[in-house]
This record gives sequence, C-alpha cells and structure tokens, in this order.
Amino acid sequence: MMNEKTIVALDFSTREDLFAFLSKFEEPIYVKIGMELTYAFGLDIISEIRQLGHHIFLDLKLHDIPNTVKQAMKNLARLDVDIVNLHCAGGIAMMKAAIEGLEEGAVDGKRPLCIGVTQLTSTSKEAMNEELGIPGEVIDCVIKYAKNAKAAGLDGVVCSVHEARAIHEACGNDFLTVTPGIRLADDSKDDQKRVATPAFAKEQGCDHIVVGRSITKSADPLETYRTIEAIMDPGNGSENAPNFEDVEEITVIDDRTISFRLSAPNVAFLDYMTMAILPKHLLEGEDMQTADFFRSPIGTGPYKLASWDEGQAITLEKNADYFRGEPNIDTIV
Repeated sequence: MMNEKTIVALDFSTREDLFAFLSKFEEPIYVKIGMELTYAFGLDIISEIRQLGHHIFLDLKLHDIPNTVKQAMKNLARLDVDIVNLHCAGGIAMMKAAIEGLEEGAVDGKRPLCIGVTQLTSTSKEAMNEELGIPGEVIDCVIKYAKNAKAAGLDGVVCSVHEARAIHEACGNDFLTVTPGIRLADDSKDDQKRVATPAFAKEQGCDHIVVGRSITKSADPLETYRTIEAIMDPGNGSENAPNFEDVEEITVIDDRTISFRLSAPNVAFLDYMTMAILPKHLLEGEDMQTADFFRSPIGTGPYKLASWDEGQAITLEKNADYFRGEPNIDTIV
C-alpha cells in the first residue's frame, strides 16, 4: 500500500493555515482530507494538495443506496486519490457497488483503495446500544462489519486501535486496519472515546494510524511527525519493549505526575520505570542498542566502568569522588 505508517489529518479552517502547515514538509507525506476541508474549499483543494506530491486519503464516509454510492465512487476515482472510504453500516450490497464504481472510474486502470468505517472512535458502548440500537459490545459489531467489508471486496477498515488485532485475526493480516484516535501521551482526548498512543498502536498491529492535532498543533510538526513515524517503524524495536507491553494508556496529570493504565497486573512495572535520564546531546541520532555511550557510562555512583569483556566479565573500579565518600573496595569484577 504505502511506506508511510502515519496519515496526517488536515483539519484546518483556512487555506493559509493549511498550506503554511504543508510547507514545513520537504518530502511527500500521506494526508487525510475530510469533510471540513472538502466542504469549505471544494474538490479543487484535492488537486492543489496532490500537485505538492502528497498522497491523499479522501475521508468522506459515503453512506447511501448502492447505485448512488457507485456513481459517487466512480467520480471520486477520477480525482486520482489513493484511498476513499464509506460506512460499513450501508451493507454488503452498497460496499460491492462502491468497488464497481471505483473500478469503472479508475485512472490508468488503478483504482483507489477502499476502506470501510466500522464504528467511529467517538462512539461508546452506551451510545451504540442506547442511541444506535445495536446490542452487545463495540468489538463484536466492529468484527461483524469488518467481515462484511472483506466479503464485499474492500481493502480494509477504519477501526480503533483496540480492535485492530482482532480484525487481523478474523480477516487476515493483508486486510488493512487504519486507525484514528491516536494521541501522544500528553495530549487531550478531545471528542474521541477509544484512543491510544502510537506505541500501543504499533503493538496492536495497526497498519496505519491517523494523527491530527498531535501533529498539526505541535510546536514543531515536522519533528513530531518524524518521531511518530520512527515509533511506528517495525524496524525500530527494542530489547526492553516486552517490559511495557501491558501499558494501555499514559496520561499526564500535571508537571510532576504521570498515570499509567495497564491491561493486567504487573508487579515488576515500577522496577521497569527506574530508568536513568539520557543525555540528548550525546545520544540523538544514535542506535540505543549499540551506541558507544553505553560502553562507557557516566554517573555519580560509587563505582565506574573500567572494562567490559562482552559475555565474560565487567570490571568496576571505585569512584574516589563519590559524594558519600570513597568506597572501601577498590575493584569489583
């Protein structure tokens, strides 16, 4: 589908703000154009953004009778966008008609990918049960809609992070999961109900994430985008990652308080959190697993690293400047 894991939601109210934001990106990125931009500036905004080289997910969430959706999709395919979507609630016949329309309108024989919205991430279980009249758990409805979407020939679905793994189990790993409701740890949830961090999204196997305010409202959008892409990159693993698999949500309470919500009891978690402060000026851009810094650590403890014979021995020598006094043992092997 695409190399980028992050799709940036362009939720801007003015053209000036929109293009000022896009000017910060030297290389093409994947962007989401939704109802706000489309209804404010018309379909011409799509070609303007396309001319800048960016890939486009056109998020209009079609939902109507099959023939109307088919004709609409035929027209959307001619816009040369990369992804379009619809509501799975429209049913299998509507979704099949959408694919037919996209194929008929395809540019140079290549149609856009089509994904189905299962349940909006702003929908809670209570709202689904009481207002929409759909009984049961949200996950059950989402899985049913995802199976319908696959049966209709769609390429994937829009779902929350919390449902991505179950959808892959039900529909296969090649069935795309595109997940909105992504926030950095210190961001507000705003009107989203089922949200998560990029790290949790990666752990749950999400194929692509949609990120809006965390990037567009950032003091440094480009750096924030690159950071999120690095987090989502499957090649950027860590030998310590299993220590944090139980983390479901991180909330910044105030300048000195962070709350962690775990999916299961973990008696060792507090020990995992006893990490040293790392110097950015020495480690920025370095591979944390192989950096020389970790072969010659600097500290204020009672002992200093003298030598490291990998797989055999580590030799420590006393730190004569230790603030609690010079240790009595000269060397520890």
